[in-house]
Amino acid sequence: MEGLLLLCVFLPSQVRNAFSVSDSAASGAPDVWTLALDVHPWVVVGLIAVHILGKYKHEVKPVFSVNWRCRIGVPDKFNYTIYPAMFPITHQNLILRPFETRDAEPFAGAARESIDTVGRWMPWCVADYSAATALDWFALCTTGLAANTACDIGVFSEDGALLGGVGLNQFNRLHNVANLGYWVRASRQRRGVCLRAAQALAMHGFMALGFNRIEIVIAEGNEPSNAVARKLGAVFEGHARNRLLIWGVAVTASVYSLVATDF
Repeated sequence: MEGLLLLCVFLPSQVRNAFSVSDSAASGAPDVWTLALDVHPWVVVGLIAVHILGKYKHEVKPVFSVNWRCRIGVPDKFNYTIYPAMFPITHQNLILRPFETRDAEPFAGAARESIDTVGRWMPWCVADYSAATALDWFALCTTGLAANTACDIGVFSEDGALLGGVGLNQFNRLHNVANLGYWVRASRQRRGVCLRAAQALAMHGFMALGFNRIEIVIAEGNEPSNAVARKLGAVFEGHARNRLLIWGVAVTASVYSLVATDF
């Protein structure tokens, strides 16, 4: 924009004078362009910009919302206002969106039915999981979204049924790295839900949140989650000793990574 303004200053006088022709000239009334040029040629640029923006503001639409602030290193606290426009995320018959109060009972039911699968690896998933506990979790999710420190959201079918959850968390903005986690309720497992949800949120992490790298850390023995990571195209980078704490026990974990070029 500064270059455009400077260009206007050095325009030949013949070109600048061309802007002063208007219907008002015939009546002898002062022309707005002439007055503007008498003050300063930069004013002309401003008037032209207002005219162009007013004419095309309804025709120009962004292709994709990108959190550009993350890419240029502006502090995270300035980013949270962009989140509401990012949801829902839709991908291959799935809807990903923040949890709402009405999701509390379905979430609790999903947790209770999944203690033998999800609960084996995620200690929060217990037999007495309640709607009140779900609401506490939703509050933490909302706080994380607002502060731009996490993006833990729900996975739903097109008819609104809660299928599970997926999240980007442990944000490291120094290096633009995040952790990806996912789970699906027992009655909807082995249908590709986890893979599709992980694909959608990983792409969201790269394109909208500006991450350079997304990690997936999976407890040793959790073969279903390992299978999802491999199908996602994540690169296995090795085993990390005592990397996770599962039911109070430190366990070795497989570490996978994704970068944007993996998609």
